[in-house]
Formats: sequence, C-alpha cells, structure tokens
Amino acid sequence: MTDRDGYRGSARATETSNMRLLTVLTASQSSTDEVTTVIERHDLEYSLTDHTDGENRTITVPVPAHAVEPVEDDLASVDGDVTVIVEEPMAIVGNDWEGSPPDGRREWLSFERISRSELRSKARSQLPSLVIFTAMTAISGVVATTGVLLDSLAVLVGAMVIAPLLGPAMASSAATVL
Repeated sequence: MTDRDGYRGSARATETSNMRLLTVLTASQSSTDEVTTVIERHDLEYSLTDHTDGENRTITVPVPAHAVEPVEDDLASVDGDVTVIVEEPMAIVGNDWEGSPPDGRREWLSFERISRSELRSKARSQLPSLVIFTAMTAISGVVATTGVLLDSLAVLVGAMVIAPLLGPAMASSAATVL
C-alpha cells in the first residue's frame, strides 16, 4: 500500500492517456477489506483514506486504461455499498508507472482496451439533448426541402451538414460493439 504523497525518485511526467484513476467509495469496513483484496489481487498500488465518521472510506487506485474493465468486473462482486468512479488524470508524476514487474505477473495487461463503462459514458456524451436534436433535425428538414424545391445540390449538402445525425449513428455503432 502506498501513500498518495509518498512517491520517491525523480519527478517525471508520464503519458496519461494510458492511465485511469479509480476512486472507490465504500460504506463499511467489510466492503473496504473486500475492495483492497481485489486491488491487491490485481497487483495494483492504492491509497486508503478514512473519513471522519469512521465507516466510510475512499480508495484511490491508478490503473492502466486497458485494465479498468477487469478490475471493475471484480469490484462488481463486492458486497455492500461500493461506488466506483473512473477518471482520466491530467498528469502523472513519478518514476515507475510504465514498467511492469520483472516476474511477468501483468501479462494480461499487455493489450490496449477501454472499459465498457467508459465507452458507454463517451457514447452518451456524444448524443445531443432531445430539444437540440429535434430543433436541428427540423431546421435541417426545412433546408433540405428548400434545396429540393430550388433544385440546388449545395443547399441539400448544407442540410446534411446541419443534421445532427452523426452522434446517434456513432452511439449505435458503439452499442453494437458492446
């Protein structure tokens, strides 16, 4: 177990696109024990913070992006009130984040992947709100009708540009993958 401020060595910024920061909120000691067991089974370092009420705890874990899903799957089996928050860190300062242990215990971490929950979150963020979607589709329909009546290909292309149909198409393709 490591302390959040207890890193050693030179301050070297590493690339953050391949790392995620998991914040796990637990409501009981038994849940905390189960979560730390899962994290230790994945050979990850973590920071444990107690809250003033004595029961609630926050566990912070830096995880490679492609390892988030297996960790989330294991954390889903933990009994009790457990909340997992996945964040992309702005910067990572330290000297031993990219290497794996020499004994090869992390061979399952060797390929690039993104967790399902992160993919769902990104797909939802691409969808416009219903009001904006409806208004832009109606405006696009009016412009397309005008383009057909004027027999103008440029106006029809403009109507396609205005139409907000790319986000739902990309979201449905992401949903197909899931």
